[in-house]
Amino acid sequence: MIIALGRIDLLAATWPGANAPRGNRGAAYHEERILQWVLRHNPHCHYIFANTDDCGERPDTWGIANQSLGLPVVWDVALITLHHRMLAIRSSFFTTADVPDCDMNMHLALALDQDHAPRRALFADNPPSTVINVTMQPMRRYHTVDRRHHRQSIRDGSGLVAIVNSPGIFERPRLEEIERILGFQAGDTNAPGLQPEWSRTTLRWNVLGDCVDVRAMAHILNVLPWSPESMVERGGD
Repeated sequence: MIIALGRIDLLAATWPGANAPRGNRGAAYHEERILQWVLRHNPHCHYIFANTDDCGERPDTWGIANQSLGLPVVWDVALITLHHRMLAIRSSFFTTADVPDCDMNMHLALALDQDHAPRRALFADNPPSTVINVTMQPMRRYHTVDRRHHRQSIRDGSGLVAIVNSPGIFERPRLEEIERILGFQAGDTNAPGLQPEWSRTTLRWNVLGDCVDVRAMAHILNVLPWSPESMVERGGD
């Protein structure tokens, strides 16, 4: 059977960090095979593989991905977004020179509803995360957005927001606030007609916990070369 896909200019993919079990080449290996097939028929094609930096938690998966797709450019999206997440980019065009400078004009308060406010940070940011939040100062960046409701930052309160006019009372940000923190419009992940309500809510948390930040992805794609020739001009292979 012959499948005609037409011209492919960009291959983009990601995979769950736990997708490569011990002793198995895993998703990164299969994505490399797909990439080689695409390049064989589309030698001009660029590619990008985006994942969270899970080197410390899953060294086997990290090693497999490095062997299959090369070493990544790792950076904290908090440089230009409203939350922390260490993003690993393996691509044909994004280099360390393309990592943006820190935008200190961005403030977490911009994404919160009027009855919520950033709490004073219980902890300062620690490297390798970009150091932006300062202990006992209003948080400028949210913690890494996670699908789990019982993550450490929720249990210790550092990932909560303050309720305006209720001193000392804090709660988890609403889904719509998380959407804005990640660069979406409020309601973008709300799937109409998906019932019951708890199913829709669970799906939205799952999507937001796994997606790549809109601002970060927009920045990455803004440096995508227009043609293979432009890669040569930038010093690429």
